[in-house]
Amino acid sequence: MTEVALNENNKMIRVIGYRELFFLMHMLESSGIAGFADPYRGSLKDELEEEWGQCKQNLLEAGLLIQKEDELEVEPIMEVFMAVMDSPYAMRIQIIRRGISVYDGYMHMLPQMVIERIEDEEKRDTFRISAIANVQSATMFLEHVFPADSSEGPQGFAAPFTISEEVYDALLPDGEEAGTDMSMNETDTKRLKRMMDEATEHGRLTLLERQGQVWKQEMLTYGFGTGGGWIAKSDGEDGVQVENYRQGKMGQAMKAFVKDLLIRMEPENGGSDNDQH
Repeated sequence: MTEVALNENNKMIRVIGYRELFFLMHMLESSGIAGFADPYRGSLKDELEEEWGQCKQNLLEAGLLIQKEDELEVEPIMEVFMAVMDSPYAMRIQIIRRGISVYDGYMHMLPQMVIERIEDEEKRDTFRISAIANVQSATMFLEHVFPADSSEGPQGFAAPFTISEEVYDALLPDGEEAGTDMSMNETDTKRLKRMMDEATEHGRLTLLERQGQVWKQEMLTYGFGTGGGWIAKSDGEDGVQVENYRQGKMGQAMKAFVKDLLIRMEPENGGSDNDQH
């Protein structure tokens, strides 16, 4: 699933099943984890009780739950990880190279710690969760994930341009035909389509913020290949702004995302997410 791991310190890595994570969330009264869906939606109470019995045993055997007399306690490091994953701020990074997913992971963020959550390579329906020192450390690593600039090939676009989200989505390899007028920026739009068709790498960076029960998303996408590369960022009502790919620009975008994220996090340092409505 992935060829990248941010933390090789086994003491700060935990492996947990999808269903087991669900029950830990409820034990710790989690407000919700970005990108995590309820695996038991529509299940009956009796079915949940039966599942809990098996999952509890799995958690005890894995050392993620500790039995103390008549009480169950979450293993201390896992409890810290759960607290970070409960953060209302997260980032999802997706990278596809030559049609193969090489990275698809979530970064759950608090100012003092970042947790990386990816699907485990060896076990189905299982997550590998690891700690990164802080938001700045995660940013430094992620800057180097994006490909270096090509020294060959066309320069691409003469200047940044904007197209509608409908048109941009339709241009993507898995997009549907748009019933939208593409006459604006037609030359650049056709060039962008050629780049997309020839790209050997596609990536998506999604910033997620929990607002009540809803996750608000801001998205940045890029593509890269022999025909050049592009970066596209949604500008809300104005559409999608497209410009030439540069590794430095991706790094700048990452830093801008994180700077904005830290500003948003400031009120959280003194309070609880449960105060949000």
